[in-house]
Amino acid sequence: MLAVMLIVSLGGPTPPAPLPEGKGVTARVASCAPFDVFVSPRFFSPFPSGRGAGGVGRLAVAPAPRPAPLRASALDGSAFVWPPEKPAQALCLVFVGLDCPLANGYAPEIARIAREYEPKGVTFAVVYPLPDAKPDAARRHAKEYALPGVAILDSDLKLAKRVGATTTPEAVMLSPTCEVLYRGRIDDRYPKAGGKRRENPTAFDLRDALTAVLADKPVPKPWPPAVGCPIDD
Repeated sequence: MLAVMLIVSLGGPTPPAPLPEGKGVTARVASCAPFDVFVSPRFFSPFPSGRGAGGVGRLAVAPAPRPAPLRASALDGSAFVWPPEKPAQALCLVFVGLDCPLANGYAPEIARIAREYEPKGVTFAVVYPLPDAKPDAARRHAKEYALPGVAILDSDLKLAKRVGATTTPEAVMLSPTCEVLYRGRIDDRYPKAGGKRRENPTAFDLRDALTAVLADKPVPKPWPPAVGCPIDD
């Protein structure tokens, strides 16, 4: 159950403007998954002191605490942190595997998408959710397949579990406040598990999601699930 703390402050030099009968206001609560809260006009008072005629004074909505930043050690030795110090539009994590043929087959498309959207403010990283993989093997794989961005070995699966990734290849896009904006397939090259591969995709889900987020629009749901190799504990 989500709880919203309403903090009431009595008094104040300037009275709030009366609201029309039956009307309220909508407050956005900052969190990893923002939601709207409707505030009834009965919580507002037109009296300067916030008292009288049933008034309870001014109202403020306490924001929910933000989630902790994502932190991981990249395979090049650097520390990966999201959100970064410099402003960025979104983070796109692409979960891949060393021996997953579907993930390997998507490597050129992943690189093309990164080249198109990195200049627009999207940060890319490839994640290896492999408990038994060696760092050197993941480094060689990332170089051999020319995968974009930093490479991260998620051997304890903390990153995969935090963002809900279950498959390779799977794309997960996060906002600067760690809200999951999209999680699913790259395109419909593989319409379903065990299905026949399309030579020419007809839906470009990750590209569409990136375009929507950059235009400050929500990504339509349901998000199409990724098809590939399961991420095993």
